Amino acid sequence: PKVRAQSYSSSTSIILNDEWTDNKGQIKDGEIYIPIEFIASRLNAFITVGQDITIEKENKITINLEEKLLHTESGEIIKLNLFFKDDTIMLPLDVLKHLGYDVVYLKDKLLIRIRNKDAVLTDEQVYVKYKDTLKNEINKI
Repeated sequence: PKVRAQSYSSSTSIILNDEWTDNKGQIKDGEIYIPIEFIASRLNAFITVGQDITIEKENKITINLEEKLLHTESGEIIKLNLFFKDDTIMLPLDVLKHLGYDVVYLKDKLLIRIRNKDAVLTDEQVYVKYKDTLKNEINKI
């Protein structure tokens, strides 16, 4: 199932494994998107841009921008909703599932946790650790 977001905000805070990031996910039509630069810089994924985009981390995926299709190593082909914002490709958060990450929407709050095998804390521990930071972020809205 796709990760859906509340519609009362246009962005959501992101925690990567056990650490708060200053990055925001963009909410559009109830779906959460992240800039491709987040995947490269925060997840240390290797990205090759040509006619298609190839992203390699735990797994390898290829995105055909013209047809908006994601191709996985296992041969799966998935239709993507993606868009451009400020000359940046915005990809659905669910793309990360194909790179070896779990995506969790915590406590129906404006908080997304992206985790892989390196995560130590439980989702509840992460929420407790960052609930004050989250409250401050919500007050900025």
